[in-house]
Amino acid sequence: MKNRFLNVFSVLIIVLAFAVIVTPWIIQAAAGDKASSEDDGHVEKRTLSEYPADYSNDWFSRLESYYSDHSPIRGRLIALESGVSLKYNSFYRTKINPMLTKIVVRNTESPSGATPAEGEAPTEAPTIDINIIIGLNTPEPTETPCVTGTPYTPTESIAPTYGVTAEPTPEPTPELTPELTREPTHELTSEPTREPTKEPTPEPTPHVHIYDSGKVRFGASCTHEGEKVYTCTVCGETKTEKTPKIEHNFVVKMQSTADYDNYGYTLKKCSVCGTYSLEDVVAKKVDTLYLAPEYQGGAIFGRRDWLFYSGNNSEGYYRGTNLLSDAEMEAWKNTFEQLDRVCKAKGIDLVVLVAPNKEQMYPEYMPSYQIVSQTKRQDAMLEYMSANSTVRYLYPKSELSTTKIFYDVFYKQDTHWNAMGGFTGVMAVYRALGLQTTNVFELNVKQTSRTGGDLSNFSGYTTTYREWSFSYKESVTSTVEYFENHVTSSNTELSQFTTPEATYKDKKVVVMGDSFRHAMTGIMSKDFGKSTFAHRKELNYDTPVVVDAIRELGEGDVLVLTCVERLDEDLIPAAEKLISLLG
Repeated sequence: MKNRFLNVFSVLIIVLAFAVIVTPWIIQAAAGDKASSEDDGHVEKRTLSEYPADYSNDWFSRLESYYSDHSPIRGRLIALESGVSLKYNSFYRTKINPMLTKIVVRNTESPSGATPAEGEAPTEAPTIDINIIIGLNTPEPTETPCVTGTPYTPTESIAPTYGVTAEPTPEPTPELTPELTREPTHELTSEPTREPTKEPTPEPTPHVHIYDSGKVRFGASCTHEGEKVYTCTVCGETKTEKTPKIEHNFVVKMQSTADYDNYGYTLKKCSVCGTYSLEDVVAKKVDTLYLAPEYQGGAIFGRRDWLFYSGNNSEGYYRGTNLLSDAEMEAWKNTFEQLDRVCKAKGIDLVVLVAPNKEQMYPEYMPSYQIVSQTKRQDAMLEYMSANSTVRYLYPKSELSTTKIFYDVFYKQDTHWNAMGGFTGVMAVYRALGLQTTNVFELNVKQTSRTGGDLSNFSGYTTTYREWSFSYKESVTSTVEYFENHVTSSNTELSQFTTPEATYKDKKVVVMGDSFRHAMTGIMSKDFGKSTFAHRKELNYDTPVVVDAIRELGEGDVLVLTCVERLDEDLIPAAEKLISLLG
């Protein structure tokens, strides 16, 4: 009886094992598995186990690993486990961790160095100059007022003295003319000759001007004073008086209330002259509770579902631990100046642009790091270049900080700046070159939504968030040609545009950068007659289309060498290669 039970039990175990192995394959054959590991973005970055062809002591464990790696529902299981894990992690970060830290942690420094209470907006509103992104205000009128009469002209100039007393120049003694020279007489007359009595000449009665009601030379507006000319009805003398400016007719264009995602402000525009006025600016509210850094696949989990990149020593740039020495900054400056001299010899305008890292622009969403220096590496480099060089060296953190009040300038879950960030960077380049810029508030901007990004792919954590879209010079059309590149398999990595209707149709531009240049392409290609966009690495391969485009640059053309902040060391070898190509 016992043996029979064991036999039945053994058969049952064999049947169940066979069912476990075969069932997934039957399901796969019948319905298909729509969720592979690649489809869900959970690609395993390791070599999968191979079938154990040769028998060994660990043959069964190797077979188990092979089955586990090649099961047709493995992608589904990985996605399920990852989803559960991410939901748990998100719940812990957003619910449990803040509650625990509120109990345990007191007076923890915020990422920006301030320590307001949780949810409290900073007491001081930031000082913002919107001219940094829209240009200067309308200048005063240049008309010259009418001047009557002869202007006063000094008859002599007086030289300044510097402590030396000069002898006074004696007045010349006038010589008497013969007609006025008389010999003295010694004869006495009986009666003195009386002078005839003359009537005193009356003083002229002063003329009192009687002015007319005046004529307006040009009227006052909200941008300049007016002028009115009055004419005397008796003698024709004129006088000019200023009339004061009139008040702007401001209309609210944009408005926002401060919270954890938005600044508070009121943006107004004058309906008459187009002048903008930014009022009632209130900083974002900031969550200052302690948040320990958490990493997943190259991403850093920030506050409010923001993700940041952990590679390329991004933390060092953010904390301020990798500042360049004076000697290093001097060496960099010398390289850029050498490239600038080579460009100027050919009439080329050079711009070096460093795009800020995402965490420099959004420190309010970063975890609680200890900040070593508030002046970061590129802050110091920009200051050094501004003080010691004439090279157009740009680090547009100020411009992006201003645009950021109204629109996000980086993707929430991607390491790159978005189209609005790229637009702001391009306008900074145009201002440095003295080219025509476009007012960001005159763009037709619409709020849309976006899901995920490269940081979501790295970490497996994805949400949907707001994004901004706009059209730039829709009426201007370009033709584009793509070329084989050495960086990625994408056929859009190396591109060249021709735009006959461009604002600067006779100018060429070459942009050598990294992936941050992509957000600049759709703008600059509309403004230059010919534009070439390539990765800096193409210089290492002497890619013909890139080399030809660089060597074709001449008088009035533009060369932009750009990088993201965390890759700033790549600028030096790229600059040296450009020197050899242009020299």
